[in-house]
Amino acid sequence: MTTVNNRSNRRAQLSPERQALLAKLKRGALATAAPTIPRRTADGPIPLSFAQQRLWFLDQLAPGSANYNMPMLLILTGKLDVAALERSINEVVRRNEILRTTFVTVDGQPQQVIQSAAAHPEGTRLLIVDLQLLPEAERTEQMTQTALAAAQQPFDLTRDCPFRALLIRLAEAEHMLVLISHHIVLDGSQALLMQELQTLYNAYVAGTTPQLPALPIQYADFADWQRKWLQSDRVQVELDYWKQQLAPNGSGDLAPLDLPIARPRPPAQTFNGAKQKFKFSQAFADKVKALSEQEDATLFMTLLAGFQCVLSRYTGQSKITVGTPVAQRSQPEIERMLGCFINTVVMRTDLAGNPSFREVLQRVRQVTLGAFNHQQVPIEMVVESLQLERDASRNPLYQVMFVLQQLSGNMLEFSGLEARPFNVDTATARLDLLLYLETSADGLVGFLEYNTDLFESASIVRLLRHFETLMLAAVDNPERRLWDLPLLPEADREQTLAAWNDTRADYERMACMHQLFERQAERTPDATAVIFDTAQLSYRELNEEA
Repeated sequence: MTTVNNRSNRRAQLSPERQALLAKLKRGALATAAPTIPRRTADGPIPLSFAQQRLWFLDQLAPGSANYNMPMLLILTGKLDVAALERSINEVVRRNEILRTTFVTVDGQPQQVIQSAAAHPEGTRLLIVDLQLLPEAERTEQMTQTALAAAQQPFDLTRDCPFRALLIRLAEAEHMLVLISHHIVLDGSQALLMQELQTLYNAYVAGTTPQLPALPIQYADFADWQRKWLQSDRVQVELDYWKQQLAPNGSGDLAPLDLPIARPRPPAQTFNGAKQKFKFSQAFADKVKALSEQEDATLFMTLLAGFQCVLSRYTGQSKITVGTPVAQRSQPEIERMLGCFINTVVMRTDLAGNPSFREVLQRVRQVTLGAFNHQQVPIEMVVESLQLERDASRNPLYQVMFVLQQLSGNMLEFSGLEARPFNVDTATARLDLLLYLETSADGLVGFLEYNTDLFESASIVRLLRHFETLMLAAVDNPERRLWDLPLLPEADREQTLAAWNDTRADYERMACMHQLFERQAERTPDATAVIFDTAQLSYRELNEEA
């Protein structure tokens, strides 16, 4: 017999998307789901989807940039059949038109152009770099540099097929496979691409026919359908929801997060970034999951609640806006299709009134369910409908993103090979901050990606420590109020309040201040004495000007 608690436990483990779908079904809202996507019947111009149009626009603003390149790297150990691998890559490109699509402008409007599969565009050939002759000590470094160079090579979207493949040979039985795509053609469907590649490779090695289902439609069919479907009246209902949720009193409600930054914000957004990795223990994860189940929330909701509490404490603001990506694969036709379907929904939570963490979590729960119930409208349409004043230095709706990825457990199994992922840091950041968490077998792992033109690494390490401390305090006592939740671990708090404030020192009672300063200038003449704006003076310089 299924108890209420068991049902609650299972519901708490659902992803935010599935939670939202469940809520829809409960309300009998299935009738509002998007209809079946038909194949295009005409051979005319192919529009871009809304997600593609945003990425195309960003590419126009920064041509020759690799900010939206998406690298996929695998270390392959064992006997590799290079011919079967190349054949597999070519078949993936043949099956999926989006991987051989270029983007041109006609009469001022961007359009997709699908290149012929028979042409075998140069960008889909498997290039091979052989590092076997290098000394072993140099091989790994050169491998990383070669992969990084490939990941940072820009695409010319007007003529390059936005997908490249590179194989780095390290030894007879060790290779690195590097697959690079532009975000305009792939999102989280990177994993789907790898699964297709695995199925094809294994079949070719075995000499059998690959068992891959035929694709009912192609991405261009989706883009054409989306443009037409979003002209319907129901879209206005979705837009009205977002206007009420984000800016009920006009765009003035949407003040950007005033995060403490180390340097002035550049007038135009930059993409220089770094990642600070972290790991939270299994005990931490278990406590957060336990509170989630108790409050009929998901792990996503509880972690987001804690993160928004930290942002509120950092900024002093009560309305905290965070973006989160959604897969947008509700129709069966596109569930397994390669392409850029991703949308972003905005989680804007009002933390006014110094609520308890339990109350914060309930507010976040309502915001999350509402956002996922209204995820069909593209974020680009939301921005346009709000008529926001554009600021070249930041994203118009949010500067911070939150992502939780549930561990899928799906392992790649290439015949005769051990395949393991390899990460390369491209040193980019598309927002001010992006907090990424992933469930693992022994806790939570992730990284905090940050713009290095705004933040110092030390402040990012500190922010992560504050997030962990606040979360632990919140799950231990969810009745504690927002501004009573600690940010500093006890050891750091003791250091700040006691050790750093223990500044008593003995000075010569008979010496004047200017004499003490002159003696310090003799001891450390080149040390910095004063800083004002961008100017600074050493003790020697200040003494000479005195």
